Amino acid sequence: MRLAFVYPPQEICPIAFTKKIYKHYSNVGAILPPLGIAYLAAILEKKHMVKVVEGNALRLNVNEVIAELRIFRPDILLFSMLTANFQSDLRWIKELKKHINAPIIVGGPQATLYPAEILTYHCIDFCVIGEGWETLPELIDCIETKGYFEGVKGIAYRKNGEVIVTGIRQSKVTINNVPFPSRHLLPNEKYSTILSKKRPITTMMSSEGCPFNCIYCSANPDVVFRDPLKVVDEMEQCTTKYGIREILFYDEIFSLDKKRAMVICEEILRRKLDISWSIRTRPDCVNESLIKLFAKAGCIRINYGFESGDPQILKILKRDIPIAIMRDAVRWTRKENIDAFGFFMIGSPGESKESIKKTIKLAKELDLDYVQFTKVTPSPHTELYRMVQEKIGGDFLRDYTLGKEDLENLKSVNLSISSDELIYWLKNAYQSFYFRPRYIVRTLMKVKSFKELKGIIGSACALI
Repeated sequence: MRLAFVYPPQEICPIAFTKKIYKHYSNVGAILPPLGIAYLAAILEKKHMVKVVEGNALRLNVNEVIAELRIFRPDILLFSMLTANFQSDLRWIKELKKHINAPIIVGGPQATLYPAEILTYHCIDFCVIGEGWETLPELIDCIETKGYFEGVKGIAYRKNGEVIVTGIRQSKVTINNVPFPSRHLLPNEKYSTILSKKRPITTMMSSEGCPFNCIYCSANPDVVFRDPLKVVDEMEQCTTKYGIREILFYDEIFSLDKKRAMVICEEILRRKLDISWSIRTRPDCVNESLIKLFAKAGCIRINYGFESGDPQILKILKRDIPIAIMRDAVRWTRKENIDAFGFFMIGSPGESKESIKKTIKLAKELDLDYVQFTKVTPSPHTELYRMVQEKIGGDFLRDYTLGKEDLENLKSVNLSISSDELIYWLKNAYQSFYFRPRYIVRTLMKVKSFKELKGIIGSACALI
């Protein structure tokens, strides 16, 4: 069969930032490959002809996407739907359905959360619930042979006007035993971020899941680690086959297993791979010797989740990491000339002006290279979202899926400050960090090109 994945223009979550920052970073902040789609394409290509219409990186409008699809003549259209982009993606699906006569299958987090609600939109024919490694190929086989869908675990569909949900599939396939993503279907030369030192870039996963239970995070607590040699095999393929020069690891915690992280680094060094890479981790999941090895193996940036500078807020978030450990992690990182990036949140349960000030103060004292401040955004299946449900007496995101609510109306909980004050402090946090004379001088001294300088100026304008 001829299968077409459509990836419409994406936006960052609008309620996590100020309007200017949201607009700026949706446009230029990060243009990243749809890794989940590329993984599924690799599985499906074994039997079918697959195309990825990458409307995000190529900045395609709906008419241009329709034109590509008419040339390809797909038998099935496929979409991966995130919560933040659901209504936007839905508008695309409705328009494409008018012009392309093919069943539409949607997957991703939103389809997993609210399959019955999504199928109230008759432009969508099927939802894949959970990981699609096994479910999607089986569903496509049924569509191809016009077979019965009742036997396919992990889907939702309509039958005689009724939505049928076949339950959750207990998949035996994990990220450790699927093919490498089909990057040959993607416009790899188009991917970059505002912080990229080299281009083109790509993203990778060396593990999935996180065993910690922070109240705002919906990551699977069951961690799956990929074979470290396979991880480096994929890194090598990225450099030799696709000319990729920088890799962003999107693991929740790359260094959760320090010994495994060391094996990856040692293998990069053994093969003499010329590749830059960055990771995300917790400050309590690194040590000085590991960071030294990261630097030798080509790590250029470590993205740390600090979240708050107030120990009491950290306890509420169930992220009780001592401030001293945060300081050590940044000090070791800066010592090895690796950029240190800090994630912070404003608007946590119990937040106050005083706790926000502590967070801003810590961000500046850590002397990070980059920071990102966001408003706390409740995600489904988290303790924080259950607190929101109790506060408002309903399931806001279900109503949003049904088109009854606007995402910007989603509120956090237990705040002692108003929404307007929260916006003020978010702006204050960015401006007080990035507009320090010392920081400006240090940043300008690191600029290596006019393009990099232009990006810095554009970001600064978004913060004013």
